[in-house]
Amino acid sequence: MYQYTDDVVIYQVVSSAEDCLNFQTNLDQLGENFSKAGLSLNPTKSQHMRFTFKRSGSIAVPGDSYSINQEKIPAVSQATCLGVIVDRRLSWTAHVDAITSKCRKRLHAIKTFFPVQMGAARQMLFKSLFRSVAEYAISVWNPSSKTLQKQLE
Repeated sequence: MYQYTDDVVIYQVVSSAEDCLNFQTNLDQLGENFSKAGLSLNPTKSQHMRFTFKRSGSIAVPGDSYSINQEKIPAVSQATCLGVIVDRRLSWTAHVDAITSKCRKRLHAIKTFFPVQMGAARQMLFKSLFRSVAEYAISVWNPSSKTLQKQLE
């Protein structure tokens, strides 16, 4: 389990149906612990995603989905965790698309509002507004695909 401020990420390597049952047991215990501490987990704000490179034959989740306090956790194919968009195949395409879109908008604003004559200010803005977005958490999602690398350039 990982926690950052009010975000909690819980994960389980699933190799068998027993692992699925153990994970559901852990979720039940977590819900009880939160209740005892006077906190609540919101299943509608929670997401369940399975990471796999298999095309078929993955282990079925008991009851078709996991639950917290008897409420189902919706399954998703992609999610955002601390600003990084992750999909179930770890392809990073959605994340790179979001970054390039955000960077294009910022670069356009810099070019529009700051003429070339403002070299030092323009360079500082580029580093603070553009590079900070482009390089955020790159050690986690650094793309190996040539297509994604070209898109980022």
